[in-house]
Amino acid sequence: EGDLLWTFKIDGKFNTCPTLVGDELLALQREGSKPMLMSIDIQSGALNWNRSYEEYSVGSEANSVSSYNGTTFFIVTKESFQPSAVVAANSSDGNLLWEYQLDEAVWNFAPASPGDGTLLMGGSCGSVWRLSFAGELLWRAGPAPLEKDATCGTSGGALGPNGIFYNAYSRTTIPFVKAEGIISAHRVSDGSLLWEKKMPVRASQYPAVGQLGPDGKLFVALPLGDNPFPPLVPEKAEEALVAEVLGPLRNVVYTLDAATGDVLWQSEEEPYNLLTAAGEREQHNPDDGSMCLPDSQ
Repeated sequence: EGDLLWTFKIDGKFNTCPTLVGDELLALQREGSKPMLMSIDIQSGALNWNRSYEEYSVGSEANSVSSYNGTTFFIVTKESFQPSAVVAANSSDGNLLWEYQLDEAVWNFAPASPGDGTLLMGGSCGSVWRLSFAGELLWRAGPAPLEKDATCGTSGGALGPNGIFYNAYSRTTIPFVKAEGIISAHRVSDGSLLWEKKMPVRASQYPAVGQLGPDGKLFVALPLGDNPFPPLVPEKAEEALVAEVLGPLRNVVYTLDAATGDVLWQSEEEPYNLLTAAGEREQHNPDDGSMCLPDSQ
């Protein structure tokens, strides 16, 4: 009926998507820059337990908490300022099990599992990793890292029902330049590259994999586009910069044949002739923070 059953308030912030496990909600709170994993009773809203991890930091990107077979996974920063260390914790009490340091940042962490005790994730510069639930690297695929903990955007990867992992990425760490978007298809069993497609617009979102109708072919939905920025220069100067130097921001959705990478159709929005996201020069509600930067699409 939509009636409010309970609310749960914290002193920090929730910017990580929680996960529902049985009758509890596992959520990651950010206290300053420190992560705290907590279990909330889904019936009453009462706190079951919480666990802080003072050795790590978390940023403001839109990550996810994932839980499989009693193990909960989330991304943190440890050796750099980028989210590049995967942490595994016990889902029943939050005790730390292991960490694995990646060689590239994973933005908006949203890993996938084929249900075989392994975890897959894609980096924004093209790396793909398959880890066991024990924290062992089974394989790494994709191009060599541009630099340690490089971030090339806000994109990542998605697992298809066909045993293929699809990763969307770009190959530049410079945010303002125009860049190609690349989508790669890797076999889950061994990481081998099945096909790769280069597109004319930067990759800034995770792909999605689905079926076109009950009897349709499997496809990959690939949103590509240029991300907006906070206000950096006066509006008139920004308009001139876009018109004379950078060009307008683009935003396109492609659908690709999941088996071959062939383009099925595409749809592009009208070009956006500013760098600043719409509404970002207006006064924000103090609860919203100083700015709101939605990724393209």
